[in-house]
Amino acid sequence: MDRDGLRERYDVLLSRLVVLADGAPRQRLESYGGPPATIPALVATADSLARQVDALTPQDMAGLGRILETADSMTALLQQGALETAHSELARHVALREHRQDSIFEILGYFVGIIASGGVFVGLLRIEVRGSRRLAAQAKAAEAAARASESRFRDVVDAGSDWVWETDCDHRFSFLTERLPQQSGEDTRSIVGRTREELYGGEADAEVWARHYTDLEARRPFRGFTFPYRDTAGRLRFSRVHGKPAFAADGSFVGYRGTGRDITPEIEAAGALEENRRLLHGIIDVVPVIVNVKDKDGRYILMNRHQAERFGVKAEDAIGRTALDVQEEETARYFMALDKKVLTTGRALPFFERTVVHRGAEVTWLTTKQPPRDAKGQVQHIATVSLDVTKLKKAERARAALSRHFSPNMVEELVSMDEGFGPVRALDVAVLFADMVGFTELCAELPAQEAFDLLRDYDALMTPIILGYDGTLDKYLGDGIMATFGTPQPGPRDATNALRCAREMLRAIDAWNAARAARGQFKVEAGIGLHYGSVLLGNVGDARRMELAVVGDTINVASRLEDLTRSLGTPMVASAELIAAVTRESVASEAELARLVRGGSQTLRGRKKAVSIWTLRPDG
Repeated sequence: MDRDGLRERYDVLLSRLVVLADGAPRQRLESYGGPPATIPALVATADSLARQVDALTPQDMAGLGRILETADSMTALLQQGALETAHSELARHVALREHRQDSIFEILGYFVGIIASGGVFVGLLRIEVRGSRRLAAQAKAAEAAARASESRFRDVVDAGSDWVWETDCDHRFSFLTERLPQQSGEDTRSIVGRTREELYGGEADAEVWARHYTDLEARRPFRGFTFPYRDTAGRLRFSRVHGKPAFAADGSFVGYRGTGRDITPEIEAAGALEENRRLLHGIIDVVPVIVNVKDKDGRYILMNRHQAERFGVKAEDAIGRTALDVQEEETARYFMALDKKVLTTGRALPFFERTVVHRGAEVTWLTTKQPPRDAKGQVQHIATVSLDVTKLKKAERARAALSRHFSPNMVEELVSMDEGFGPVRALDVAVLFADMVGFTELCAELPAQEAFDLLRDYDALMTPIILGYDGTLDKYLGDGIMATFGTPQPGPRDATNALRCAREMLRAIDAWNAARAARGQFKVEAGIGLHYGSVLLGNVGDARRMELAVVGDTINVASRLEDLTRSLGTPMVASAELIAAVTRESVASEAELARLVRGGSQTLRGRKKAVSIWTLRPDG
């Protein structure tokens, strides 16, 4: 019940007490003496409660207590007076039953009404006390919750990276949380009362602040206003603030409220990322290979300078375009199909070769395509790296051509040369001459094509054997072959390799003759001469064509030894110098040397000094 209802009950109680305190009821009560006689005096007590009831508030616990204490004592006194009055009246009623009956009931009725009113009043007071206590408890709980909420808000603000600020109608700071001072080292007292531009306007462009103040003067909310400033240590920092205008109840502008954040780490990270991006682009632009990245639609999002120059476009102009815009259609569609395959399968294409026509010339590309994945593991782009290997392929073809004439070590020597073999060198090498016996006479009898086919078959049979023993095929001499062992660099078994090569060539001719005989063809014979000694190695020719030449007496001796095979009727003649070199190398087995026999000294054509020789036994 509210205070008005409580006052209404109080007025009923007081009116009934006033009736007992005046006239005949009062005289009668005073005639009884004791508690009944004191009842009229309660009027003053009840009347004194009026001011307390009027001043009572739900939170006034002390006032409620005093009223309740007074009401309790009045109730007890009224109850006692009522009982004694009832007893006295009953006694008188026995004597004056008929005469006093109406008066007794009237008095009792007043007492009953007073007691009932007093009880209701006291009950209402108790209800009010309990209600006030509940309201007080609720108010106390609400106050505690508000304090806790405020504490939580402050904790969140203090723990977060944002700070809260307020400015007045002149845009001067009126409130600021401690986050900014903690970061900048400033004292809050030095910030309050000053504008943001006064504090931090020194590092930013004046136009930036002018645009910001245009928003402020128009009372517009703003977001993301970013400005640089220096903290108390002189370090450059960056802040980003958001603000909203605040208005009073009458609509007048009172200032701005908002939040701010130190974005220095973000700015520095973005700067480092941009620097890394520039560095990466710089590296990509200087490498002499094609590097590009396309999106899922096949449009370039990155093209390095090398590709742009090769394709005759500007790298920035290629962004957003497809391969069809910068390449020949056939080539573009081929590589676009590969891009689609990488996107569909999510698998990289390892390096592969592809020869295409570019600007009218054939170009061989060594290409790989990779599927970079985003943070979710999805393929969003295709990265391509292509290397022009046209010159390398030509070099490989040249190497293959050289390998048909020279041993692997000779090929490597030739490939690695920049300016020939340098100065002439003197080397100790083994020299082999192999000639097809009677080929000149055969040429007169055989058709030209058949004669050349025979010569090609013979060379094709001999050449792999020479190269297989690290020999260098110096030249084809019509129906003869000259090979050296130990050029361009001497080895530990050059003489042995020459001897073994000669033996292998003779065995190959025997097998070839067996196959020819089975086909009804004539037998082919060969003579081989071997010598070991000093030669001169160097380039001959001019700038247009150069040739590696091996010259010296050792060459002439080997050639004459090959001629000697005809007169001696043996397939192989070796000089004593070669056999001595084989012995020094200690590589050949005794069985290999046991098949050789001494042939004595022989005088060679065009040479005065005789040469000691060894020949191969007929069964060797």
